[in-house]
Amino acid sequence: MHSKFSITNFVLKESRSKRHALAFILLVAGLSLHSQAQVPQSDHVFVLMEENHSYGQVIGNSAMPYLNSLAKSYAVATNYDANSHYSIPNYFWVTTGAYVTLSDNTTQKFDVNNVTRFLNSAGKTWKAYEESLPYAGYVGPSQGNYLKNHDPFSYFTDVVNSSGKLNIVPFTQLATDIANNNLPNYAFLKPNGAHDGHNGSLSTADAWLKTNIAPLLATPFFQAGGNGILFITFDESVDSDCRPLATCPSLPENGGGGRVATLVISPLVRMGYKSSIFYQHPSVLKTMLLALGISGAPGAAQSATPMDVFRSSSSGCAPSSVNPSVTICTPPAGQTVSSPVHIVALTTDSKTVTLMQIYIDGVKKYEVSASSLDTSLAMASGTHRLAVQAFDGTTFKQVIYITVQ
Repeated sequence: MHSKFSITNFVLKESRSKRHALAFILLVAGLSLHSQAQVPQSDHVFVLMEENHSYGQVIGNSAMPYLNSLAKSYAVATNYDANSHYSIPNYFWVTTGAYVTLSDNTTQKFDVNNVTRFLNSAGKTWKAYEESLPYAGYVGPSQGNYLKNHDPFSYFTDVVNSSGKLNIVPFTQLATDIANNNLPNYAFLKPNGAHDGHNGSLSTADAWLKTNIAPLLATPFFQAGGNGILFITFDESVDSDCRPLATCPSLPENGGGGRVATLVISPLVRMGYKSSIFYQHPSVLKTMLLALGISGAPGAAQSATPMDVFRSSSSGCAPSSVNPSVTICTPPAGQTVSSPVHIVALTTDSKTVTLMQIYIDGVKKYEVSASSLDTSLAMASGTHRLAVQAFDGTTFKQVIYITVQ
């Protein structure tokens, strides 16, 4: 979490006040630029919300083979908590940076700062793809498996009282927009109550993801060279899980919503990466806005920590022209480095690379189902043989030696 700074915390002598104030402003600006620099630019960002299950119920669960295959191949936030219990506040946290209301049955409309205002101001397009929505622009009560309290856009006054409500569309529109190459810059993806883990099983939710999300991930935006980003998270954990608080007190924000599984799927992420940094829903909101080139964010998202799941730039590292081959970009051969050692590697191959592995002194230390990797490994002091190998039906590799100080 970021520390909160205030110029009033400093006692400044009159003769030095302007200089110190300027230094403070530059410090804060530097921290802001540093935090935002880790998020790459994207043309298409998607957020998908599942329901009511804990991290432990999801990650490693054999009933969810598709989601876990994505978790293995892409990036997972392992220390991510929902902000609240009850559904509706979490849908607001991820779109407004505030809880707004705890009432799942509310019929109110809210004039609250929200993601659509930032998207519209920046000239970005958006849609909410809601499964079982009766028709495009529907902002009425729940019907059948369409649950209104899982559709935060239907509560925003500036959406429901304008033509913006036509951006709330049935989920079937997603396939049409993929086929027509008409995907918006930002999309909120919502399975209905039978398919998101709310009323149905996790195996049903997983089958739905495989049927409906695999076609999105097959688009060029999610292939090598693309910049699409998909966040998959859960609104809240089980009721007994009240992280980050020890209990569930009666607070306006309703305490904590518990630890939930959150995946970031993109060609831009550190493949197979597990982040241990503490995040909550406003960090998804902050990260997706930064990815779209928008520096501002509503509510708590403005000061939220952007997610650390993306690859560092590989500029200056050109993959070998040899086909097939592995190129170790970082660390350079023969370099003296500190532990943990940051390792970035690319492949050149006319076939599909299905697996990459890192061996340190002949011992396998890491693997990922991808054609590139970006990770950090702890190593003891001394000289080490670092091998990165890839598999496309046959195995090929590059070997270098490094010294850890």
